[in-house]
Amino acid sequence: MKKRNDLEESCALCEYSQEIFGGDYYICKKKGVMEPGAVCRAFCFDPLKIKVSVRKIPTFKPLGDLLVSPDSKKEEAK
Repeated sequence: MKKRNDLEESCALCEYSQEIFGGDYYICKKKGVMEPGAVCRAFCFDPLKIKVSVRKIPTFKPLGDLLVSPDSKKEEAK
């Protein structure tokens, strides 16, 4: 997760804004209707508005076909 200093100030992450029209615009309690990239002096960071991406868990193939027993090596050598 990014640190607070690495995050850009924008209405999308402000405590006073709320998304309207499917994310095209934000309505601010202080300034009114704003664009998502806009920012004003009343900006107050809201950590709950950060969208975190979910990592996929890798899938592994079963090891049954890859395991070789010591007896099978002796048979192959003959």
